[in-house]
Amino acid sequence: MKKKWIMLIAVSMLAVLLAACGKDSKDSADDQKDGTTLEDLESYLLDEGVLSGEKAEADAELMRAEDGVKYADSNVEIYEYDINSDTYNSLAEGASVGFDNAGPFSSKAVNGKYVLIATGEVSQELVDAFKNFNR
Repeated sequence: MKKKWIMLIAVSMLAVLLAACGKDSKDSADDQKDGTTLEDLESYLLDEGVLSGEKAEADAELMRAEDGVKYADSNVEIYEYDINSDTYNSLAEGASVGFDNAGPFSSKAVNGKYVLIATGEVSQELVDAFKNFNR
């Protein structure tokens, strides 16, 4: 009888451990895919009237980002990062980063997977709207 109880407890503990491991991987996937796109963020900032000028593609690969755009008239570049990347983590912590052909640069603001880089004077309204974008 003792062996049955020990076996039941061992199996129960194993089931709990496996369930916990499965939940962690699901949470990580949810963190990376929050349902918004860079275009959603752009539309929001344009609708708020804080982003202006012509949109140009930014060199996301150079910045080690997944995607990016720049608005020269607004003095900003906006990048979408993998939140698990070293570059993202450095920028989110407020550090300056640089690469062979770019930098050093630092973030003006971070909102989820999006990073706002200032290339000149940036209005506080733009920074506030960027931070208030609901992911």
